[in-house]
Parts: sequence; structure tokens; C-alpha cells
Amino acid sequence: ANLQYEKAVIHRDQILQLRKIQEQQHVVSASGNIDVIFAEKSPSGLCVLVMFIRGGRMLGNKNFFPSNRLDERESGVLSAFLSQFYFSGMAGREVPDEVVVNAQLADKSLLETALRQARGRKVRISDNSRGTRARWLGIAGNSAKQALGSHLAQRDNLHRRFEALQQVLELDQMPDRLECFDISHTQGEATVASCVVFDQAGPRKVDYRLFNIRDVTAGDDYAAMEQALRRRYTRLQKGEGRLPDVLFIDGGKGQVTQAMNVLEELQVENVLIVGVAKGPSRKAGLE
Repeated sequence: ANLQYEKAVIHRDQILQLRKIQEQQHVVSASGNIDVIFAEKSPSGLCVLVMFIRGGRMLGNKNFFPSNRLDERESGVLSAFLSQFYFSGMAGREVPDEVVVNAQLADKSLLETALRQARGRKVRISDNSRGTRARWLGIAGNSAKQALGSHLAQRDNLHRRFEALQQVLELDQMPDRLECFDISHTQGEATVASCVVFDQAGPRKVDYRLFNIRDVTAGDDYAAMEQALRRRYTRLQKGEGRLPDVLFIDGGKGQVTQAMNVLEELQVENVLIVGVAKGPSRKAGLE
């Protein structure tokens, strides 16, 4: 019940944020393409929200949650964010006519020059806004504060889950990285192994992998799991990624034995293997 309540709160916050954006469309009166960027700090985290205004219409926003280990002030956070947002892998990134921020930037002139060179035309950074731009910052600030609150709630929820996992598995330390493997079939023939990865920040989608299983008898899930694990952990042993603390296998003793044999053969150490068997009390959809 607690988990369902936390999920409901997160979904409620997301719905409220969408409604606010829809209701505030009429606030925009200026023309042109403008990015409004607001940094919201708290003792526990940081949110940088980018609100996109195109042709005088507010099209929505995007939230970022960068780390702030040096505890930079909003001005330092924004300077670093602008450099990353517009100049790191900026293929397809549109540089607007104007960037409105919520703190005065020490390197404003330098950033304006770099943006102008990237765009080929003048770009203005407004860091002391009034009137309409100040109202935009107010909207962005409210959204950023709400987004940061939801993000921190999710983070705390994940932390509690990792603590619970540590207790259930009787681990000396809280695990930081989990990998989960599952075998599926397309129309009973094409076999695919899925690998999903989680850490204490949530899903690590950049590390997700799909393995098309080759040269295995249709329906032989043991052989399919063995092949997928061998391919995955051969690469990890070569330094192509990070080993997990816990490896979850969708299956019972047979699948766990396959996993243990593969990791032992590849000399992979310090990875706990956990089998997730459906069991007689399983209710479909409620795992």
C-alpha cells in the first residue's frame, strides 16, 4: 500500500505539472525562439529545468538532475550547464535567439560569444530579467521545484528498496548495481535475452542490452541463458562495462546453475547470483 501511495504521488505531481504548462501557454507574448533555464538547488539535490519557447509559444520543458558535488551556487551551475547543453554533442541541438537564466553569470560575455559562433548569429543571455521574462522564470522555477521534489522522493524510495534488498540477501554492504536477465520468445521461435541494469539512481537504460540468441534449439532456455551470460560477461571481463553486485536470473535452480558455471569459467568474482522462480503461489502480473 505504501508503494502504491508513493507512485500515486509521483503521477499526481507529473499531471499537475502538465496542467500548469497547458494553463500558462497564454502567458507567452514575445516572439522568437527562447530557452528559459532555471537552476533549483536544495541541500539534497539539484534540478536544472529548460523551458522551450518557440515562435512565441511555450512548447514544454525538460528536467535535468546533474550532480553538484562541489556545491556550486546557481550561477556556477548554470554556466557549467549551458556549456554542456549547447556545446557537448550539439548535433541537432537548436541554439535559440535568447537564453533566459535565473542567476547572473560571471562568464556571460564568453558564453554569448561561443553561442554566436555556434549559431552564426547573435545570441543574447538574459540574467537580470524583468516583466514577461521574469514571469517565465517564475513558471520555470515552480516547475523546477516540483520536479526536484518528485525526483528526491523517487530517489529516497529507491534507497529504501536497496536497503531492503541488502537485508533480504544478508549483504555486508548495500548493493549499488544490479543486472537482471530474462529469456523471451517471438512466436515460439526467435529467442531473445534481455539484460536490464539498475543502480541507486534508478534504471541505467544506457547499459540495457538485447541478445539475439543464435544456434540454440527453440525453447531451450538453459542454453539461451548460457549464451547470453557468456557474451555479456566476456565483454565485462574485458573492461567494456562494470560488473554488477547482484545478478538476477529469471528462473530456478537450473538457470542459476548455468549462471554459476559461466561466471566461474570466466573467472568473474564477487557477483551474487539470485534466481527468481515463479513458484506455485505466483499470480500473473503481480510479480
